[in-house]
Amino acid sequence: MSVKIPHPVSGVHYGPVAPIGRAPRLHRDGCRFESVQVHVKECKVCLKSKSLDDFYSTGKYKRAECKVCTCFIQAAGRFGLTVAELKQMYEDHNYACAICKQPCDQYPSLSIDHDHSCCPTKGRSSCGKCVRGLLCSKCNHGLGMFRENPEFLQSAIEYLRG
Repeated sequence: MSVKIPHPVSGVHYGPVAPIGRAPRLHRDGCRFESVQVHVKECKVCLKSKSLDDFYSTGKYKRAECKVCTCFIQAAGRFGLTVAELKQMYEDHNYACAICKQPCDQYPSLSIDHDHSCCPTKGRSSCGKCVRGLLCSKCNHGLGMFRENPEFLQSAIEYLRG
């Protein structure tokens, strides 16, 4: 019995099998070989083996990094952080919102909160120096509705306390 070894780059297992779509060949002893293909790939960022569904497609190929790492790369770049700094922020926040302390349901799903007055001309981007923390979407939108003004927030607290 032969051992099927995965291809070093694609991770697809090839052995003495017929190509997909062709009739299977018979070995010398008359045994039939079946086509075996493993749909797993290793992410080049987190180095974890994941299903091909966990990778974005770029035409007929899959990206080198998984979807989670792609989100981290994009978010970190947009806010002037490294991927390692962003992952450290998640660990420091215990994967929860800095205000309501609710854990995030998907990773990464927390918003990166930053001071908009620091970098107003860059749109959604930030220099990285004004990043304050990680917030769930409700708390992030709540701060935005109060225009990130502590006086408005204090008035709202006083109003709620009656």
